Amino acid sequence: MARWIKLAMPVFQRLKGLTHDFEVAVNPNNLAALLQARGERDEAEALYRQALSIKENLFGRNHLEVAWTCNNLAMLFREQGRHIQALSLCRRALHTFKKCFRPSHPTRRQCAENYALLQRETA
Repeated sequence: MARWIKLAMPVFQRLKGLTHDFEVAVNPNNLAALLQARGERDEAEALYRQALSIKENLFGRNHLEVAWTCNNLAMLFREQGRHIQALSLCRRALHTFKKCFRPSHPTRRQCAENYALLQRETA
């Protein structure tokens, strides 16, 4: 499946434009998650960064879509033992999730738990 997504992404980007369409940002984010699950972390990081850049350009730094990708990249960094970078991204995601979701929302709760775990790991 990842192979087909990799082949389709350049075509999709040509059709939609490289940085001006939400769907162009979603594709590398989703492929990054798939690659992360398969253990292909370096390639996943590059795709998360690409998605993050596009989303920040489209929506600004504090948008919910940006927070999702920050959270994903933070968890990748945690897997790699890059706890300081993960903590920073997780903090950023949590800040936005707190604005968008009530305290009992699962996404907000999970991000808060991840943030607390990262704080302990970096202490």
